[in-house]
Amino acid sequence: MEKKYRLVLKQLMTDDQIFARRLAEVGVQKDIVVKMIERIPVIVKTGLSLGEARMYAETLQRAGGRVIIQETERIQASPKTNNSSIIPLKAFVLCPRCGMKQPGGIHCVRCGSRIDRSREGNGNSVTSN
Repeated sequence: MEKKYRLVLKQLMTDDQIFARRLAEVGVQKDIVVKMIERIPVIVKTGLSLGEARMYAETLQRAGGRVIIQETERIQASPKTNNSSIIPLKAFVLCPRCGMKQPGGIHCVRCGSRIDRSREGNGNSVTSN
């Protein structure tokens, strides 16, 4: 199985215009940068190898962004044979930080916070990244 990662832009460490200009210098379209800035924290890219994630992270950090790389899944070499697409209700978790209801996972798909399942009782605990 191959690990896959996603890149999350957590915040800007510089002015919006400087960040946008630096990304434009490496070929990122202005409208994409504007959308990223408006939605911080935002998942920038997903389904990446670790090398790809590090490359994108380095570019965003040079532009003035604070980013994190999160493991999202493990991809099997062969497709699954299970045809069931219905996720059982008990597999869903509620992020106490932002309230996003989602099927399982280690990190919240909306805010990127780590969901600590080891402390589950009536709810999940979340730790910030």
